[in-house]
Amino acid sequence: MKLNTSLNSYPIFPDWVFEGQLPIDDNIINSVLSEIQLNKEKDHIHYSHFGWISNKHVLLGNNHANLNSLIGNMFINNVAPHFRLNKDLTSRIKIYESWFLGIKPTYNFPHDIHRHRWYHAVVFLKANKKSSNLFFDQHNTKLYSSPPGVQPYEHIIESDQNKIIFFPGHLPWGFTPNNSSNDTIVFCNSFIIQQ
Repeated sequence: MKLNTSLNSYPIFPDWVFEGQLPIDDNIINSVLSEIQLNKEKDHIHYSHFGWISNKHVLLGNNHANLNSLIGNMFINNVAPHFRLNKDLTSRIKIYESWFLGIKPTYNFPHDIHRHRWYHAVVFLKANKKSSNLFFDQHNTKLYSSPPGVQPYEHIIESDQNKIIFFPGHLPWGFTPNNSSNDTIVFCNSFIIQQ
């Protein structure tokens, strides 16, 4: 942004967040949800106060692997070019882990942070306007140095069916309360660049 002033302005260390729609049809979503339902009877789903979470290192079926591949390709084609990575670094981008979250009505998913991941992806697989929203909180020293009303301390991205969000792994994130009568189901990935 260029203002009419004698000062130059530019951001330092920006946190790039990308959001859009995952190009996926309802048949694949229904197949993924069926695979989740089948795995709820096994030890791959862990129940908690907010709902449930799948094991991060176990694929729940073929559709889980296909979803990883689709999201990985979308990340490399749409997000990685913003960082102007050379071909060697781009070829070393990997999905480190992926998991599903189910958030019960009236519950929320608490803050989470994975500092040793480069980026995360969140896809809303089962959501409506009353479902849990993705939120980010500012927990660093900027919270104390920026006067109230100058910069916000939190950011909320509203839920929508098949919405995908890519965000830096160091940002504290969570989900707001689910105000619908259905579970909110999301799929999450984390990305690293292997050494």
